[in-house]
Amino acid sequence: MKNTIEQLEHRLAMVEDDITQLKKFIYANGLDETFQKATDTSDEAWTLLYNMEIACDLNSDECMTWKLYNHQAEQVIKDLKAMDVDGETMQYILEQVGMSDQMLKQLIVSSKTQELTSLLELKYILNHKCK
Repeated sequence: MKNTIEQLEHRLAMVEDDITQLKKFIYANGLDETFQKATDTSDEAWTLLYNMEIACDLNSDECMTWKLYNHQAEQVIKDLKAMDVDGETMQYILEQVGMSDQMLKQLIVSSKTQELTSLLELKYILNHKCK
């Protein structure tokens, strides 16, 4: 019997081969547009196939930083979308779970400087009109 590493390499090669065949099938049957649609965990279904290819590539470490999908979080997101949550309700939810400050920090760090400047100018104007 082959050792574990050889078995894993063989299994990954089989998965990679099946991915190639699946992609050929998708294109041959005109399904490529369907795979451009978003899934619960990615912007488009193609991403899932590309991720499998990357994960099967033993010469790449890219997937080593990836985490498993958080299906519980995905369900919460679906529920919030179904509720058509508005900004005030989302703020209330963040306050109730104690994440308002953390969310503010993350939004500031990930925002463009011009957007932040505009928001600060608006806050300044609103604060001075209320006085």
